[in-house]
Amino acid sequence: CGVLGCNMGIYTQLGDPSVEEMSAGLHAILRVTVSLLHELSMLWEKNCEDVFQEFRLSCVHLRREQQVLDKVGEKAEAWRFLCKISGERPFLHNQCLEVVKILMQSDDWMAEFAAHPDLRVEDLPQGIRTDFKKRLESLSLDGGHGRAAPASLGKGQDTRVQPREPPKGFKLLAQRRPVPRAQVATFRPSNVSVVVQRCTSARVLIDERSEAWNGIGRGLLIYISFARGATETAAGRTAHFLLTAPLAVQSRQSCGEGSGFGFVDEGTAMPVSELCRKGHAVSLLVVPQNTLCCEIGEDNLSLDYEYVCPQAFAAVLYKTFVEALRSHSRTLVGQSHGAKLPRIECAAFHGRHCVDMISAGPCTHVFNF
Repeated sequence: CGVLGCNMGIYTQLGDPSVEEMSAGLHAILRVTVSLLHELSMLWEKNCEDVFQEFRLSCVHLRREQQVLDKVGEKAEAWRFLCKISGERPFLHNQCLEVVKILMQSDDWMAEFAAHPDLRVEDLPQGIRTDFKKRLESLSLDGGHGRAAPASLGKGQDTRVQPREPPKGFKLLAQRRPVPRAQVATFRPSNVSVVVQRCTSARVLIDERSEAWNGIGRGLLIYISFARGATETAAGRTAHFLLTAPLAVQSRQSCGEGSGFGFVDEGTAMPVSELCRKGHAVSLLVVPQNTLCCEIGEDNLSLDYEYVCPQAFAAVLYKTFVEALRSHSRTLVGQSHGAKLPRIECAAFHGRHCVDMISAGPCTHVFNF
């Protein structure tokens, strides 16, 4: 079944999960992983990060249960999944390293990697390639040139993952619901991280000496960061997404006047562009924050900024993003009677950014494109 056509359950009980439960979870996520590799690109973009995180957690939980890891089938497909997501999601580099290091301890997993010519060491995270090659050499494997299946599987043994019923006594924790297939895949940028917060008011310090601030009333405070590999096209598409996604809400004045207190939100969330076409005043304040693209270090204590975009090019991307917000706003809102363009303010890219914000909700969205 397709990744979105089957219901995958994750089973748990109170207390620490048993080996049986963890094994069942790994088999379940492997079935989804295999299906996802052959789905439409839009479905891959939408689901691959969630599926990887579940696969990673299963491997981490079973890192000391070598026999359980050795018994699962679809090892080659799991390697293909790791190679693909490692190349397409640089910000998951350290987490991919963690999974590869666990699987490297298994002779069966290494032999399966070597048995398939399409699996290349060069497609794995850069930080593990040298050790991975040494591990292959220690097992007399050649990294994808005709290695036979692991001896522990036995000749002719079916390695496909078979459906399993949930272990008795375990409760269904989560259920994946089918997602309708889209006829046209939406575009999604790469290597851009965004945090969006609804605010009653927000301002950013633009001159410390004169204590000059630049701010907005009700609207959205947008923090944005770029990782290595981000492009100007991606910055423009991110701007389009933020204007057309249902992130803002209509507000009405409850008492008094002004754009701060005295307003209440009502109704469901709507796109900024739609509210502006209806004549509502919406403001956006953009602030660069390169820390959004940092990674957790290999020791799980430090922070790694290796994949943050170089400052010179990040400044170009930031300018492109702000200009795209303004140009897309003009296109999306139009010039119909009563329509109002959103007010768009931004902090300077360089320098220290002090932000003063009163949240509306609070309501925060985090997007990692």
